[in-house]
Amino acid sequence: ICGSREYSIGVDPFKTPKHVRAIALARFCVELDDSACYPRARAAFIAAGSELCRLFLRHRKPLMRQLGAYFFGADADEDEVYGRMKVLFNLLDMDGSYGGDSKESWRRRFGLRDGEKSLDDVSVLVPLAPGEHGPQQRFDMRAYIAAQADATAWLVDRMPAQREFVADFLRRSGDSRNFPERTLKSYCLQEAEFVSRCTKVVMCRRLGIGVAGLWHDGVIASVHGADEVCSEARLAEWTSVLSDACERVLGYEQPVEVKRMKPEPEYVRVATGAASAGDSHGASLVDAAMAKHYACLLYTSDAADDLLCVD
Repeated sequence: ICGSREYSIGVDPFKTPKHVRAIALARFCVELDDSACYPRARAAFIAAGSELCRLFLRHRKPLMRQLGAYFFGADADEDEVYGRMKVLFNLLDMDGSYGGDSKESWRRRFGLRDGEKSLDDVSVLVPLAPGEHGPQQRFDMRAYIAAQADATAWLVDRMPAQREFVADFLRRSGDSRNFPERTLKSYCLQEAEFVSRCTKVVMCRRLGIGVAGLWHDGVIASVHGADEVCSEARLAEWTSVLSDACERVLGYEQPVEVKRMKPEPEYVRVATGAASAGDSHGASLVDAAMAKHYACLLYTSDAADDLLCVD
């Protein structure tokens, strides 16, 4: 392990709500993100449970949409529910808690009461590929959760000295969570993020794309006048070049998604002052977005629009 990721001291900009980052950067930047970086890395170099993990990766989006409908109903907003399921699977990949009384638990966060719609009892049919026939497989959540714990144990068995090093580091740093096995697994998977991130930075330089920021496995690419410069054909070209480069360096398939940073219309309306003075709903959106942060973005003049950072 030589790269991992850097952690901020104090306010972590990565935890700034996504729509706030988009308001600040949409005119200047696009996101270059790995698709399902952790589960792809886990399937590539952790043998335990890898077949089930690969099954999930092959059918990731339809499986997550089916499971989202189970938890939140077929009429719920599809994109919002898909985002909630991404949060869940990120937790499961790191052996995290998805239930219980903790305020941070996934179930409580999204209004699900313990005792109903248990993860341990749900399985969904795996969709058949076009032209495919025969009995459908089932994707079982209980088996998937167990496979993540098996993967952690498999890794620790092969890296006992690293496990002790991490445990000692956690004790010395006063980390009260003290789950060295999970932390070791996280560091190993973060190494794949690091390699992919470095690859994207190198390829951005070759393509003449500026790099404005690094986000875990992703890169914020600086493209002035992003809407005009980044045609759909240009984004598709970058997607292909970056995906091929990351796959060659990592040694396994790792698609890269090139995404425009699009603020949600409601937040743009409020941030640009389009909301009326009496619009309490608009004010509540801003309050919710900024409640846990110590800074806010101000547009001071037309000249400041051309700058990435403004005092």
